[in-house]
Amino acid sequence: MGSTLESVRITRGFTQSRLEAASGVSQAAISLIETGHQVMSDSVRDTLAAALDASPLLLETLAPSVLIRHAPQHSVPARAIKRVSAELTLAYVHVGLLAGNIRYDIAARALGEDLAPDRAIELRRKWNVGPGSVDDIVGLLEEHGIICLHRDLSGLRVNAIAATSEDGRALMLLDPRADADASRWAIAHELGHLVMHDTSDRLNEASADEFAGEFLAPRTELRARREAGDDIDDLVRLYRIPPADFARHAQRGRLVTVAEYRRLRRAPSTHRTQLPGPALLAETLRSRVFEDSIEDIAASALLTEESLQRDYLDGSRLRPA
Repeated sequence: MGSTLESVRITRGFTQSRLEAASGVSQAAISLIETGHQVMSDSVRDTLAAALDASPLLLETLAPSVLIRHAPQHSVPARAIKRVSAELTLAYVHVGLLAGNIRYDIAARALGEDLAPDRAIELRRKWNVGPGSVDDIVGLLEEHGIICLHRDLSGLRVNAIAATSEDGRALMLLDPRADADASRWAIAHELGHLVMHDTSDRLNEASADEFAGEFLAPRTELRARREAGDDIDDLVRLYRIPPADFARHAQRGRLVTVAEYRRLRRAPSTHRTQLPGPALLAETLRSRVFEDSIEDIAASALLTEESLQRDYLDGSRLRPA
């Protein structure tokens, strides 16, 4: 396990050779430090920190072990994957210092080895999710300790991505530009990964989709509504799922006709709004400002006030003070 140097370098947009040019530290030394084969001297640490505009203490912090469950598409560039992985690594460091007592609860180990729809229904039951649509899915996740943060995920071509660490924290990055329906589906998909999967594998993506559909719109509810005469378009609007994803989910339950399925697969999403932002981290910091200033809180997390606001509070439905 190496230091966070590599993650800081990547998020700052530096290659090793560019960092060598900016700092005077050789690329070979940088590589050895990043892989944990060489210890930084204080002078090298301070030199690299100045070049990267980062806290020297951050550079000597051990990089946490982070597990991303989502398997990116084969066409996604390796540099985009590395950047998001680096952002998650640093987020774990900073969030651990900001709110280290938060742990997630998805009761994954209590759910057994059931199929994806059964796991989704069981989690709805454990989380006391009532009938109908899951409107505030961000709030629901945060209620159970999954910290959500806004990040640009366009490089990965997804609207959400989740990861866990060995110390029992779960983070989910959300792209704030995505419309509400697409975000809701992506978040439920990532929740499926958290509940069911311990590895990143393309074969897991289909079961995560099955989980998402059942978590957002249980087929027992859909069947009852269809039998009561509800129109399929009304159900799409009610459950607020992208039409193409709703079509696939309903088809698995034989709840749509062939004509309805084909039409929904071509239909655009109907809600061009954004989901409410996260609140858990801001709420945690709000409780700290009675004793510490925002400047002190940022410094304690190896952040500047600007980066604390930009990376961890912007877009929140709450403010820390």
